[in-house]
Amino acid sequence: MGGAALLAACLAMTPALAQPSPSAGQTSAEGNPSIDRDRLDRRDPLLPRQAPVTPPAGQSAIQVLYNFQVLVSVAPPRGQANLMVESASIGRDADGNPAPVLVVHNDSATHAYVSRGTLSLVERDASGAAIFERTLAPSEIQQTIGYGLVGPGQRRSLVLPVSLPSGTGSLEARFLPATR
Repeated sequence: MGGAALLAACLAMTPALAQPSPSAGQTSAEGNPSIDRDRLDRRDPLLPRQAPVTPPAGQSAIQVLYNFQVLVSVAPPRGQANLMVESASIGRDADGNPAPVLVVHNDSATHAYVSRGTLSLVERDASGAAIFERTLAPSEIQQTIGYGLVGPGQRRSLVLPVSLPSGTGSLEARFLPATR
């Protein structure tokens, strides 16, 4: 099921959430064409649920209950994300190995995804010589860290699951958005 079909199905299951009260300053499921800044609601996610069904007398059944958490984002018309690497350093992953640590900043009025571009990494030793170079494609970013959502005007710190050869020296990182 595609994203739009899943969202439509979720909204159909929970009509009370599909059309919030305009007096509450919220936006309907269709969106507000006059917004000037992206709106992400992480506090009250849409969680449609199906109630368990009682089987007929004398029969047994296995019931599976699925919960889908859906994040709905409404972006301004013609909004364009502006994601950039604010800083890059050498840190440690969960196992204590040297790993890239990036702080990315989205300086725009709409949300951005790190996985909608490439990340180029270069580690240099104390003399400035490149000892490691790697470019992560959008599909690899999505598979290793997820979409990498960064809200409008927000910063996000990421420890990339990439093994660096050295824990000393410096790290350079560059984000290049994918062209559409």
